[in-house]
Amino acid sequence: MLRKTTFLLSLMAAFSLFHGCGGPCADVDFPYYDFEFISIEIVQKTSKNNPIMVFQLTDEQRTNLAVQRTSFSFIQSAYARSCLQNGDEGRKYPVTFIDITSDAAFDSLHPAGSSLNGIFEAGDGKGTSMMPDTANADYFNGVNHLGLLQNPVPNQKHTFSFTLTKSNGQQVTGFTTVERF
Repeated sequence: MLRKTTFLLSLMAAFSLFHGCGGPCADVDFPYYDFEFISIEIVQKTSKNNPIMVFQLTDEQRTNLAVQRTSFSFIQSAYARSCLQNGDEGRKYPVTFIDITSDAAFDSLHPAGSSLNGIFEAGDGKGTSMMPDTANADYFNGVNHLGLLQNPVPNQKHTFSFTLTKSNGQQVTGFTTVERF
């Protein structure tokens, strides 16, 4: 009886080790995700430092999201191994361009509704750089923070709009709350 129990426990341990260290993963039905809206939050606001204001962009109403797989296994729990899940491959339609405008005149060079891209820098969590003026999926797809680099005309109220263009041509626009400078 002890031999049978030891054999079964050894077999179970070997199976768990195989499964935890590269065993077969189930095929993923939805490797990418898409989003329908973006939310914009002001995460930093100052009047003296650059950037003056930092906006965080977040994909909303995602479809085909990555899901947490719940299964019991000593090896997976110990080593946090997981297979590819739905949505893990990223956006199905990468963002190729971001256009930023304001509903009020920003300064004499930027009337209401004109592009403000030239006075924003973009960041992906690893660093920041000036935004390019043309479509570039490699650049824009990783962007999640945008920093405003100069103050507008004083005592103006602004609602900023951020329009993201996806590789399939779809545009998604998000708006900030009204900000007074």
